[in-house]
Amino acid sequence: MKKIFVLFLLSIISISSICAETVRMKVGDTKTLSPSVLPTKVLAGQPAWTSSRPNDVKIVSTTMYSCEIEAVNSFSGYATIHCKYYYRELDPTTGQYIYQRSGYVDYKVFVEETTITSIEISPANIELNNGETHKMEVIILPSNANQSVAWSSSDQSVAYVNSNNVLRANGYGTAVVTATASNGLTATCTVTVKKNGDDSGENSGNDGQDSTDYNELDYYFQIAKRRMNALRNKAIQQQNKNNE
Repeated sequence: MKKIFVLFLLSIISISSICAETVRMKVGDTKTLSPSVLPTKVLAGQPAWTSSRPNDVKIVSTTMYSCEIEAVNSFSGYATIHCKYYYRELDPTTGQYIYQRSGYVDYKVFVEETTITSIEISPANIELNNGETHKMEVIILPSNANQSVAWSSSDQSVAYVNSNNVLRANGYGTAVVTATASNGLTATCTVTVKKNGDDSGENSGNDGQDSTDYNELDYYFQIAKRRMNALRNKAIQQQNKNNE
C-alpha cells in the first residue's frame, strides 16, 4: 500500500507545473531566467525555451539550467516564456533513475513602454529630382523608446514616404511629410521636387541664330514634354495607390 501511494505521489508531481512567474522589463533590458526546479531534477537533455512574442521578447541564449531574454519592443499585454523539460525519476524499488517525465515552467513577461520625449526628422528640408528616392532618418529619444512611426504627406502626388521610411518624389512642387510617433508626437520635413534635367538658362546672346524658328521648335517640344510628364505622374500615382 505504501509503494502504491509513493508511485501515485510521484505521478502527480511528474505532471505538475510551476505556476507562471511575472517578470517586468523595459526595452533594451536583458534578464536571465533560472527556474529553481531545474537543478533539483536529473534532466534528460537541455530544456526547450520558447517565446510567444519572439519579435518583442527575444530568447538570446540558453543553457541546461537557464535562459537569457531581451526586451526588444514594448506592447500591451504580456509575452509567455515557456520552458519545457524532460527529467528522470527515481524508482523507489530499485533505487535507479528509470522513469522519464516532463514538466514546464512559464513566465509572464511585461515590457513597459518608455515615454517618448522628442521626435525629429533630419534633415528638415530635402530637395529631390522627380523619380528620386531618399531614406528618411527619424530620431526618437530616448533611444530605447518605441521607434516606429506613421507617415503622411500633404500632397502624395508630389512626395510620400512608405512603411520602410523611404521617401519617393512623384511629381513637381512642394509637399510636407509628417512622422507621427506612437505617443502622438510629430515632426515634419519640407520636400521640394524639381524638374529633372530642366535647364533654365537660355542661349539668347548667340549671333547668327534664327531665334524665331528655335522658339517655335522649343514651344512644341515643351508641350510634348509636359504631356509625357503628366502621363508619367498619373502612372506613378496609380502605382502608389496599388502599393498602399
